[in-house]
Amino acid sequence: MTTPLPAHWIQPSLPGKSANLRSWWRAFTDPEMESLVDQALAHNLDLAQAQKRLLKVRYLVGYSQTAFLPELHARTNSSQPANTRDSYFQYGFDATWELGLFGRREGKMRIAKAHVQAAEAALSAVRVSLVAEVVRNYIELRTAQCQSQLSSQLVQLEQQRVALMQHRVMLGLGSADAVDQAQATLAQTQTVVLAQEQNVELAAQRLALLLGRMDPAPQWLQFGALPQVRSFGLSKMPADLVRTRPDIRAAEAKVLAAAGELGVARADLYPYFALGGSYMTSINVSRNRTKGDYIHATPSIGPIIDIPLFDWGHRKAMASAQGEDLDAAVLGYRQTVLQAVAEVEESLLSLKWQRLRVQHNEAALAALDKSWQEQQHLLDLGLSSRLTLLDVERLQIQAQLDLVQARASWDIAFIGLYKALGGASLANATKGYKWLP
Repeated sequence: MTTPLPAHWIQPSLPGKSANLRSWWRAFTDPEMESLVDQALAHNLDLAQAQKRLLKVRYLVGYSQTAFLPELHARTNSSQPANTRDSYFQYGFDATWELGLFGRREGKMRIAKAHVQAAEAALSAVRVSLVAEVVRNYIELRTAQCQSQLSSQLVQLEQQRVALMQHRVMLGLGSADAVDQAQATLAQTQTVVLAQEQNVELAAQRLALLLGRMDPAPQWLQFGALPQVRSFGLSKMPADLVRTRPDIRAAEAKVLAAAGELGVARADLYPYFALGGSYMTSINVSRNRTKGDYIHATPSIGPIIDIPLFDWGHRKAMASAQGEDLDAAVLGYRQTVLQAVAEVEESLLSLKWQRLRVQHNEAALAALDKSWQEQQHLLDLGLSSRLTLLDVERLQIQAQLDLVQARASWDIAFIGLYKALGGASLANATKGYKWLP
């Protein structure tokens, strides 16, 4: 089942301290975000359902292991044989002990272990997705707030532009068409602000759902700075994905289950052996008790043997089919591993380009800040106009909006990377359960 994995990633990571895979979101150093993640892990209903399903599987699988232990049953029965006027009441004990020969026991144990591993992988997958979605929606909330604040400043500039255009028309230095265009731009900018304010409320509502709440907390809607991870390293190698990715662990569980089913199917080709015994007492309730022979006790013990004869061909076909299913599961596992490596490489590539995007936007904003200072100096000297300065300020705010979006995209790419690595899936889900081999 081993899939060859590269020793290193193709795409290099940035130099810096590696984020802890178990709590990678703390790399943002945002206490409010950390609190939201903790609340989600404690109160999210999807996560709670996955935990209950895991407990269900553990209970059922733990009980199924008793199939290979001796069983003792107490029974009662009343009967009336054909062609007789007597009736009988029977009571006693019977015991069976399945031996699990020819690999049957090992196959059943593999299937049981696979069920637990699959449920644990499902729980880990929900946990990974939950943490990533909480962080993503928090980033989107703060991004929309920053954009709304900057766009509101843009509205004020457009209002000043409209007033200046109207004043120029009054002085005979401008046209009414220029005023109309300025008012249209103002209306469009106001529409953008409304959309960004809507995004704030939508992100807050999604956060509430993830935290198992009916309504967002009021403090979420208060303005907050956009968290940013400036740099990070990556100490996890491709081989580590086998341990951390929930989908790889789920694929392993499918292989294990298929191997167990194959073992059971092969065991069905051989005779079934078990030990059985009983001690039954029969009372003839129709006879007169004074005769002394109305009670009979019968002990028995011996092997239980089931030999496949006429259905052996069917059992052989089932074993062959289970062998093909195991091969398919192994191929699925390999495909899952390859897909996991590809997702991490894509995330690293996205981080690389988002980092360059942030750098270019920072350079553009720095150049516009310098241009604004020059225009302000010219305006102070009477060599420029307020309209020209408004144009530069508008470009400044637009550059800040682009930078906010670039930084948000960088954050989301960071989230995607640690989700691809299986971040937050390493909770000790097996603590306290030691019955599995």
